[in-house]
Amino acid sequence: MFRRIIYNIKDIPAIAMAVACSLFFSCSSSENSGGEGKGKAIDTLSIAVTRTIDCMPWFVAHEHGLDAQLGMKLFLKEVGSYEDAEVAMVNDTVDAVMTDSLRAVYLFSRIEKTRKRNTVLLQEENALKKQLKKAKGKEKKELNARMKEIKKNYVRLSFDSLSVARHDNIQLYLFTNVRSRLKDVKHLTDKMIALDRKSVELTFANLIADSAKMAEKIFFVNIPTLAIRQQMLQNSSVDAVIVADPYAARLKTQNHKLLNHSVPSPKNAGCLLSKAGVENYQKLYNAACDSINKYGVHHYDSVLTRRMGATQPSLRNIKTKEFSKMK
Repeated sequence: MFRRIIYNIKDIPAIAMAVACSLFFSCSSSENSGGEGKGKAIDTLSIAVTRTIDCMPWFVAHEHGLDAQLGMKLFLKEVGSYEDAEVAMVNDTVDAVMTDSLRAVYLFSRIEKTRKRNTVLLQEENALKKQLKKAKGKEKKELNARMKEIKKNYVRLSFDSLSVARHDNIQLYLFTNVRSRLKDVKHLTDKMIALDRKSVELTFANLIADSAKMAEKIFFVNIPTLAIRQQMLQNSSVDAVIVADPYAARLKTQNHKLLNHSVPSPKNAGCLLSKAGVENYQKLYNAACDSINKYGVHHYDSVLTRRMGATQPSLRNIKTKEFSKMK
């Protein structure tokens, strides 16, 4: 087993993470309704998305009115990383997020820790309330100060459970800087690879390293935001990055080197997490997938450029693909 300079999770298959995720998250059947009136109620969907190819169906649904056709109202919150998406949901800005199976497990763990900490804080608060009834002077002042501190540290969670749906639309690529002249995966020994160390990108990188039988040392630099990763590679701040389209297409246009390897992108690694059930999210996402598969990815080049940050020259480097439906 290879030693890693920076601690990382070793050889966790993405599909195992997806199975673990299904054990952690309980399903909720409730849905958001936009009110009552004549005709059907409008279901409001709010979701945090990144400008990556797995989120393309959401942009297509929003731009081409698929939500209205299905009696829904879709609100998109565009963020720079899966990490930012999860923060938005915990902070109650959105009701759902696009993420991956490994990050979903980390998120669940963080939520459980928050709940346990909240329980401890509430118990202490109740005890302090009893003491305050008898306290006077300096002691009362100190107890009130502690009460304020407890309220400050308490984190409100607006949901009790999360529903999960999975998809197979995450595609990852390993790029090196064109000036580094690294042409083989084995040349990455003692080099810095920028990725999200709490995502399936780490699994992907580990599997590539192991398949190439690399030397013992490799540096995984935690950079969750894809745009920053891209900029760091351009500035030669790191030796390699793991990215998804359309970032990969832009790097290829700039002549950065796509390293060939035998390791495919993790299967069934994509996750949607929702506070209020996934049925309507699945329905809308799958309808957009059907539309993209029917007309082709490049039929929606305007969505890629206007909404997802793809440059006009890079469009030719975005591979056509069959989008899988959410399950």
